[in-house]
Amino acid sequence: KINSNNRNGNNFASIRSIYLDHQNMLWVGTDNGLFKLSDGSGQSTFSFTKYENIISDDKSLSNNQVFAIYEDRYKNLWLGTGGGGLNKMDRYSGTFQHFRNNPLDPSSISYDQIRSIFEDRSGVLWIGTYGGGVCKKDNSKKAFMSVSPDPIVENSLNQEIVWSIYEDKDDILWIGTHGGGLNRYDRKKNEFTYYLYDPNNENSISNNIVRLVLEDSKGFLWIGTHGGGLCRFDRNSGKFITYLHDPVNPNSLSHNEIRGLYEDSDGFLWVGTRGGGLNRLNLNKPIGRNPKFTHFHHNTENKNSISIDYIRMIIEDSKGFIWIGTLGGGLNKFNKNTRSFTRYRAQSGKNGYLSNDYIFSLYEDKSGIIWLGTWGGGLNRFDPEKETFKHYTVKDGLPNDAIYGILEDNENRLWMSTNKGISCFDPKTERFRNYTTADGLLSNEFNGGSFFKSHAGEMFFGNIKGFNSFYPEQIIDNSYVPTIVITNFQKFYKDVKFDHPIWEIAEIELSHEDYVFSISFSALEYTYPENNQYAYRMLGLDDKWIFAESNKRFAGYTTLPPGEYLFQVKGSNNDGIWNNEGASIEIHITPPFWRTWWFALSLILMISALAVLAYRRRLKNIQLSAELQVAHDAQMSIMPQNDPQIKGYDISGICVPAYDVGGDFFDYIW
Repeated sequence: KINSNNRNGNNFASIRSIYLDHQNMLWVGTDNGLFKLSDGSGQSTFSFTKYENIISDDKSLSNNQVFAIYEDRYKNLWLGTGGGGLNKMDRYSGTFQHFRNNPLDPSSISYDQIRSIFEDRSGVLWIGTYGGGVCKKDNSKKAFMSVSPDPIVENSLNQEIVWSIYEDKDDILWIGTHGGGLNRYDRKKNEFTYYLYDPNNENSISNNIVRLVLEDSKGFLWIGTHGGGLCRFDRNSGKFITYLHDPVNPNSLSHNEIRGLYEDSDGFLWVGTRGGGLNRLNLNKPIGRNPKFTHFHHNTENKNSISIDYIRMIIEDSKGFIWIGTLGGGLNKFNKNTRSFTRYRAQSGKNGYLSNDYIFSLYEDKSGIIWLGTWGGGLNRFDPEKETFKHYTVKDGLPNDAIYGILEDNENRLWMSTNKGISCFDPKTERFRNYTTADGLLSNEFNGGSFFKSHAGEMFFGNIKGFNSFYPEQIIDNSYVPTIVITNFQKFYKDVKFDHPIWEIAEIELSHEDYVFSISFSALEYTYPENNQYAYRMLGLDDKWIFAESNKRFAGYTTLPPGEYLFQVKGSNNDGIWNNEGASIEIHITPPFWRTWWFALSLILMISALAVLAYRRRLKNIQLSAELQVAHDAQMSIMPQNDPQIKGYDISGICVPAYDVGGDFFDYIW
């Protein structure tokens, strides 16, 4: 018997799917919504709870036709609907999250008609659609948050290229853009406010290209622009004061293109420019509209001056030294007491020196080591005490040798933005873990100067499509160890067919004529298979592992000498978790007949027989020679050698016995 009422009735038009979850709760998908079957008070009494689409409720079921029901490993309930896309249900609140096709978003579900759902061993959801093929959803995607311009939403980030990010004491984000001015983002209200240049308003921001944002100790915001000088923003009045270079005023800002901003422990604001050297402003004194800037320029005749006037990065270390990263002039250390600079320049091909003179980021870690992100020279570790550098590049695991920003998390790991995604470096193990758009990043190309860590530990990195933010402790890697299988075998670039699947075959025998062959392999892990890694070796030929490049999934061999070999392959998932056991197959290459043991033995026996025969013939020849000599001597003994009467005697009639070696008979020579 089924109890029913208007809300929980059993009005099933057509049953499309049935699913029993981990709590033995029965879920029924119909043409009239989703029903949950619950035990009633009696053994023969059950009640149904109905979930349906309510137009006024955007958290209700997206469509009443439920064709597929699936519970994943995290106990999430997924529903495939007939026109409402994919739904994820929160069973505690009874609400639904919708995943629908968005023509403007290529990563959205391909079609809203869902017919089947399946989760593989690595946690990837596979969604079968009715007209849109098969879709894949990474159910364990990294916790990267994204903010980018949205043409559908009226109030969103107004420009893709983000040059700077800063979170103030009120948790408001200030975002400097390339052409969109300064964006104020209140995340609690999800509300953007834009500050744009107005030529008719002297209190507006001076330029719509904002390269840097910094909040000083007095609560003012300082904005460095690209060509519009330096601005100070009073959030209470909403007004900007602009400081520009004035050729007739030696105390004015030295250049209008700003690339570095930093407030030191003494209350001085340091301003780095693109061509005008370094500026310093005392924030302890009233600023006004005409403050006095102190300038530090490069002087070719003074080796203690700054190395170049193109400044990119400024920090103060724990000992009070100011470190300046330049564009082409290497690293500079400024001593406040002596007001002099010490230069550290790159030395081509020499270890212990800076790897590149173009520096985009500087960071001092908790141990006092200074880390430098260079433009082309990778990551540099600088020990200020020993004044030595150590380099880390693509060869060591970096995704790219251009590093734009460096931040440190609570586990002393360094997070860096590059031209090929974000990289996490552990100084203890000296290992890199790299993240790309496949992990949820908006873009793999990030921007110089666009990085920030909030007081709560959240990290921000700006790129060419907006910015990403994340808490490092929430970036959890895929721990699934993939199965590695051998998938194909080719001879002379043609597939070889076997009686059994290739992954079930333990050994393959080849002839010496099969001198070109290849072995294909794969890791059965589909989260992001393009990021899976492989290594292989052929024992008997080489003992070292060969790491495949660019997701190459085969190994080719030519003119391998005859012998016994063992091919081994291992692989990893997209997050670098390796299956070191991998897969293997024995390869036996038979030699040509003239290199076989039986041929060699036959040849030896034949040569031995010929040698014996030759020896016997040699003995016979020696014996014959002896007999001939005896016969000759005997014949000569009967001739009248000293008889003067036989001078001129014709001895042509004398016969001499001859032995035919080949015919074994005697003949006579007359």
